[in-house]
Amino acid sequence: MPLLNLLQILAVYGAVLGRIFIGLSVLTIRTRRAQQISLGTGDDDTLQKRMRAHANFAEYVPLALILPAGAAIMGAHPWFLHAGGILLCAGRLGHAGAILSGTLRFRAYGMMATFLVILAASGHILASFAAQL
Repeated sequence: MPLLNLLQILAVYGAVLGRIFIGLSVLTIRTRRAQQISLGTGDDDTLQKRMRAHANFAEYVPLALILPAGAAIMGAHPWFLHAGGILLCAGRLGHAGAILSGTLRFRAYGMMATFLVILAASGHILASFAAQL
């Protein structure tokens, strides 16, 4: 499959994740406005949870999208990209939902899903590179 088509697959998952990111941003902004807190958390537990869900998403998603793009460049199969995209979207939704609700189990599943995508894409890139040597 041409590289452009592979990157288009990742663009679709990036767009879904972008929507989730905006949703988390809006939750944080609404809480800031309601509580009149412009900086920090003001010891507001709800704002703390929403900020961490948003920040954690921002911390992990860029790398978790860049590495599959690298795997696509190295010749990853479309199913690999779809599996990673679906797993990443589900993991990030589960993780954010768990932080917002305080459910530790789903938070761990969300992080495991995210780590799996990062590890699988990294492994694909390294194995493909080693095979070219």
